[in-house]
Amino acid sequence: MKSLRLIMIIIFIVNMNVIAQQDSQYTQYMYNTIVVNPAYAGTSGLTSINAIYRSQWVGLEGAPNTQTFSVNSPLGEKIGMGLSGVNDIIGPSKETTIFVDFAYRLKMNNDDLTLSLGLKAGVGFFNIDYNMLNIYNPNDEYFQGNSKQISPKLGVGTYLYSSKWYIGLSSPNMISYDYYSNNTKKIEISNTHYHLIGGYVFNMNRKFKLKPAALIKYVKGAPLSVDMSVNMMVDNRFTTGVSYRLNDSISLLASIKITDSLTVGYAYDINNAILNNSGSHEIFLRFDISNIVKGKVSPRFF
Repeated sequence: MKSLRLIMIIIFIVNMNVIAQQDSQYTQYMYNTIVVNPAYAGTSGLTSINAIYRSQWVGLEGAPNTQTFSVNSPLGEKIGMGLSGVNDIIGPSKETTIFVDFAYRLKMNNDDLTLSLGLKAGVGFFNIDYNMLNIYNPNDEYFQGNSKQISPKLGVGTYLYSSKWYIGLSSPNMISYDYYSNNTKKIEISNTHYHLIGGYVFNMNRKFKLKPAALIKYVKGAPLSVDMSVNMMVDNRFTTGVSYRLNDSISLLASIKITDSLTVGYAYDINNAILNNSGSHEIFLRFDISNIVKGKVSPRFF
């Protein structure tokens, strides 16, 4: 019975993380670039404070729930700094990560083109509460109470951008490690992730801007994840759009600039029919503080 319980928990955790791609998933990834790519820090020219709350697969017991907070700012013309935290809960597991980001910007031959190089370093706190599992047995030596682990994290990224387009390649965490391990068995479920992100802003006229964007995620052991979106900004204040995640969901997105500094956004994912749930909800808040030199907050679409 002890071996059977061990096999069941291994299958549960591995399957759960394959579906979730291990790293947190976001529909409004275009407003959360700093979490996956440290080279984004300071590229907007503003001090930007962001918060995202995501409730995934509503109605499904043990479904992912994520809270994210980040702040990034330029320090002079060439350096950017950032700080981010992610709290990810999936079933009996919870992981909280804290990162510090550093970016260095290089002006290219074209005055409108900039290359940013970034480094991300942090720590993750992982915990599994076996009391939440129906198969938990207080007499089983393998699963006594909670399992906790602290792990270092290190990531890198590049971000090439102009006033109209951007493209970035990053790996938020290059260190692989085992969440559960003993002398005879281990589960290696933290693998290196790669993120490729890009977008282009079309200035239709004075009132309308159209931005197609995409995010491609790859991790060993999981299917390639592809997100594609199209957003339209009206009067530099209202944004609405749609997003499609390959073989997963279709999403509706909307945001509004309540003030010149404060933006609120919402996304609803219509998931595929495989999972019996009421979709996924995602809310984000962004507060931009103007650069002292510029003296105002400029409209920002990426």
